[in-house]
Amino acid sequence: WQQSGALACGGHLALLSSCMLACVSAQGNGSTVQLMSDTGLLKWRTVLGGPVEDLLVDAVGTVYVAWSNGQHVHVEVLGSADGQAMFAAAFPGTGGALGVAAGGLLSVLTYGPQG
Repeated sequence: WQQSGALACGGHLALLSSCMLACVSAQGNGSTVQLMSDTGLLKWRTVLGGPVEDLLVDAVGTVYVAWSNGQHVHVEVLGSADGQAMFAAAFPGTGGALGVAAGGLLSVLTYGPQG
């Protein structure tokens, strides 16, 4: 997906209930997570230190991102209003996936030699 040749998204996309689009684009050895309005205007963007493994949003618009640096899977919880990290944690592993467990709890699956 590309907007006006300036903002590009590839790979991971998630649509919020407010019709905003959370998406990921590769940036060197890292990634950028962007939140765009339904008209394509950039609301916020944040840079992560590695490739994104998974992207998930919840019913209230919180953005959950799992990214890996090859040794750990980092999970960041970003507020949809400003993209600021509300929570961050790292788990051993080379890759991972996000899901929602019973009761609405976030679940993190990691894999690899250490996961």
